[in-house]
Amino acid sequence: MIKLFLFYLLTALYYNSYRYILKINNARTSPTYSDTPSWLSGGKYIIILFIFCLILSLLAMRKKKNNYSNNPTVFSAKNKKHATYVMFFLAFYFYSIVITGITSDFYAFEATFFFPIFIFILLGDFDRHAFFNKVFNFLKASVWIFLIVDIIQYLLFYFFNRLPALAYEGSVSVRFGSLQDDPNGYAFLMSSFYFVGMYYRGIARFMFYSLFVVNLLLTISFTGMAAVLLAIAIVTLLSSKLTFNKLILYWSSLVVAVAGVIVISQLPLVQKIISTKQGSIDQHANLFSALTGIGVSDVFGFNPVGWIAESAYVNILLNFGVIVTCVIYFLVASILYSYIRYLTKVKPDYNRLKKEPVYILGLCAFSFSLSIFIGGVNLPLEVVFPVNALFPFFLSLLCIIPSYRYALDNAYQSE
Repeated sequence: MIKLFLFYLLTALYYNSYRYILKINNARTSPTYSDTPSWLSGGKYIIILFIFCLILSLLAMRKKKNNYSNNPTVFSAKNKKHATYVMFFLAFYFYSIVITGITSDFYAFEATFFFPIFIFILLGDFDRHAFFNKVFNFLKASVWIFLIVDIIQYLLFYFFNRLPALAYEGSVSVRFGSLQDDPNGYAFLMSSFYFVGMYYRGIARFMFYSLFVVNLLLTISFTGMAAVLLAIAIVTLLSSKLTFNKLILYWSSLVVAVAGVIVISQLPLVQKIISTKQGSIDQHANLFSALTGIGVSDVFGFNPVGWIAESAYVNILLNFGVIVTCVIYFLVASILYSYIRYLTKVKPDYNRLKKEPVYILGLCAFSFSLSIFIGGVNLPLEVVFPVNALFPFFLSLLCIIPSYRYALDNAYQSE
């Protein structure tokens, strides 16, 4: 089962790699690209559906068998809180299928198709320790690949004028998205990269974070950069021990960063970039305009409208209704809050845990989930692949990592 979860992660991270190589994405955003054929854009759903069928078959075969019942690293999905998550997300998933059938619009399908992975990971009976370490090692290797590929793409543009998907020849707004070839999606994906750098020391760490900063800047995704940096700052403050020196450092960094943004924003090149994005900025500034003139039936989701706004919150509200929206976001907020409590509990052991792959993986998952929770206000991330595929995956990790840690702690205390 672990191999199937890794295959899911492989598909999510690398499926879009054909875009840059074949120059296939969206002809409207680049003069050198062609539109993605339907069979190619739909291929990921077929692959993921095949993975889901295999996982479901394994779950059915192991229904009355638990090979790891005596292993403290294994979590049982009989936990009431997790059972609640499974029940509501499963209901939400089937409700989206009904909406898709009624409206013949694929918005609800795209927004919720990947949520079964959340349910499968919580219900799955497998060695958590092996799972966490394999996911971390896979993510660690992938991070370097993405960071280096993005630099290669920039060099190809600089020396040979090879344009990425979101660029026009002669424009100063040339945006890079590494293997995703999608700057907005890649910016949010990078929120799961940052804390991998904790694993390294010396020159390797310096190179890692230097590449990270350059990659993030090359996206020119204002919403992405703001949400990612805010999520990283929040996770850092919640997880690490705060000393007076650190507080002074953080405050000084904030002041310098704000001053730097003000100064840099006045540079002619930056002004040109902002002017080229003015249309997008105006569109995002009016993202709640879709809520004007709506009636009671719209608020309760009786008239699903599909993808209508540059905001996940607005889209979900107008397609699923206020009740379903509040329930889903409450569940997500509950998972995030539970993980915050976990970080608070283990904070005294931060110096020991910061070298643990499982702990670092948790920070990566938390940072990613938090950035999506924030960035969804200004971007329709629920229909952006692979963000919508990775969100339930990382959200499930936030549910089971604290149980893994506590199970080991209790086991050690009982010895």
